[in-house]
Amino acid sequence: MRSTHLCYVVDTHTEGEPTRILLAGFPRLEGKDLVEKREFLRRHLDWLRTSLLFEPRGHRDQFGALVLPSEEGDIDYKLIFMDGEGYLDMCGHATMGVTTALIELGFIQPDEPTTKVTYETVSGVVEAWARVRGGCVEEVSVIDVPSFHLGTHEVRLGGEILNVDVAYGGNYYAIVEAESLKTRVRLGNLRELVRRGIELRDEVSRQVAVSHPDGRGIEERIKLAMITDKAELPQSSGKNIVVFGRGQFDRSPCATGTAARLATMYVKGLIEVDEPFIHESIINTTFRARILRTTRVGGYEAIIPEITGRAFITQLVKVMINPDDPLKYGFNAY
Repeated sequence: MRSTHLCYVVDTHTEGEPTRILLAGFPRLEGKDLVEKREFLRRHLDWLRTSLLFEPRGHRDQFGALVLPSEEGDIDYKLIFMDGEGYLDMCGHATMGVTTALIELGFIQPDEPTTKVTYETVSGVVEAWARVRGGCVEEVSVIDVPSFHLGTHEVRLGGEILNVDVAYGGNYYAIVEAESLKTRVRLGNLRELVRRGIELRDEVSRQVAVSHPDGRGIEERIKLAMITDKAELPQSSGKNIVVFGRGQFDRSPCATGTAARLATMYVKGLIEVDEPFIHESIINTTFRARILRTTRVGGYEAIIPEITGRAFITQLVKVMINPDDPLKYGFNAY
């Protein structure tokens, strides 16, 4: 049995959405800050992403997070997020998964009933507050980066003119109502929703330029599309599906997408500070969310959102990379 690399990973799911968390077994990432470290990973070590997320070890909809130690006293860990297409600036569901894994596996000594973990991401610093009982994490609340609505745009898609909101919640989103696409966010419509979502994202990305006022290496591209709908569950406030990557869809209600939707609703007068919002996913799992307070980002009115969900460890894995394996770095059939 031969292996050039042995990667230690833990798999979690957050309300159905997977995260493959790389804890150890990867080379040192060069760079003076997290943006440079991610660029080094992208340019020189992208085989880590493809090996862990692509088949035969992963699948098209796998998602990943790489955990780095922090040398700064006010930051516990640094996180780099990845999917089947590349890298994202921020991910809330993965932050919930990482927090659950670090506490339940003993990397963080928990304070019960609430443990605070602070992370640096490319989007900025985020806080995770875990509710812990008996050493087990019951739920995690993520206080996301300032989120804001950039504007509403008329976008031509498939011969129709759609009103599309562009908003930022740690990543940039194109947001459209399912009704305008003449469909519903229901599992039976999944293939159509993914196809239309990718078409929407690509078209909006071509037509609408985005730029974050604070810079900091944040990627200036709309990478995700959210299709919103009325709630299906009686306790929910709204439903959505988020589509990204090469046709991936989020099984969870999507935390940064929830932040972007809240920011959009706030500027339209559809939600108030501290008003509860229960966001429902395509598979009917939910996040609880609220706006903690408002702020400004450049010329934009922004919100500080809190999103709460549950994550569970599903397996601990030692990933071997055999130099004789022709598919050692994975393959993508899509």
